[in-house]
Amino acid sequence: MQTPVELARQQWQEGYRRLQEEARAEGAEETLRLARLSGAEGAILKARSPSCGVCAVYDGSFTGRLRPGDGVAAALLRRAGITLRSGEPPTLPHP
Repeated sequence: MQTPVELARQQWQEGYRRLQEEARAEGAEETLRLARLSGAEGAILKARSPSCGVCAVYDGSFTGRLRPGDGVAAALLRRAGITLRSGEPPTLPHP
């Protein structure tokens, strides 16, 4: 059985994650609203961000590992038909 401190920490972490997810969702909706308002056809977004990552985002383990997929805002913009690019230049293979 977990001690009360461990349970409180776990509940706090879960609550914090939910708040982060809600904030990302609200930010994504506002981003889409502004994109539509401005008539944007494309967007350059922050690489690997849980909100704006394009094609790869950090996996949430805080180890620097990436997982395939878009961030919350990137996915919403992509579904709305907005062309996405990462804010970092593509890496070229070494010869």
